[in-house]
Amino acid sequence: RAVVCRDPDSLAFAGKLSAKAKLVQSIDVAFNLPYAAAEKQSADAGVKPRVGINVSGLLYEGGDDIAARFDLKLDYRALIDTLIAHFLERGAAVELISHVNAPNHPIEDDFTVCSAIKSRFPDVAIVDRFADPSAAKSYISQLDFFCGARMHACIAALSSGVPVVPIAYSRKFRPMFASLDYAFVADCTSMSMDEVLDMVRDGFEQRVKLREKVAHANAIAADKIGSYLEVVKSVLDASV
Repeated sequence: RAVVCRDPDSLAFAGKLSAKAKLVQSIDVAFNLPYAAAEKQSADAGVKPRVGINVSGLLYEGGDDIAARFDLKLDYRALIDTLIAHFLERGAAVELISHVNAPNHPIEDDFTVCSAIKSRFPDVAIVDRFADPSAAKSYISQLDFFCGARMHACIAALSSGVPVVPIAYSRKFRPMFASLDYAFVADCTSMSMDEVLDMVRDGFEQRVKLREKVAHANAIAADKIGSYLEVVKSVLDASV
């Protein structure tokens, strides 16, 4: 009845697959995922900003094979270690956020990697595995800044109003965030280590201004979610 795509690149690709398909561009439905909004701490002097870093187990443990598969232009392990050290030096409370919960698949499991990192950076906190996606989004909503390689962890941050710099590793990131007029995406497939580090560091330092960009992106996302709901309603109405 209809094909709904979350970004313009996917829409164009779907059109090539089927010229007759009814195509609609919307946005990832995770923008509408319910969550319990958390009250943020005061930014008064003496309160450490809470920085969430989502570490991808796949990229961290995948080695050269994964780096080659995604054509990464940098050493992801070195990137994560450098970011952690930087934020600790800046006096932030660093929290390692797992998003992919796959204990039976160590290479994919974010929590396993975070535990290993903790042994080298004892000052960081490790957030426990989440029971479900809404619990993850509810927790992330408490943070002052977020960066990560799992796209849906970044969506959880943005859609709950948290300044975020996604660390992209595949073609799915940039088109979707660009469709929200959100340009603060660090791309590991086209940017150097220094360029990615600079973008994440700048995002943190400019997080108050970045929050305004986040609000703008969410307003656009709300309209796009509306287009998806209209398609669903029309299809269901036609089925009655």
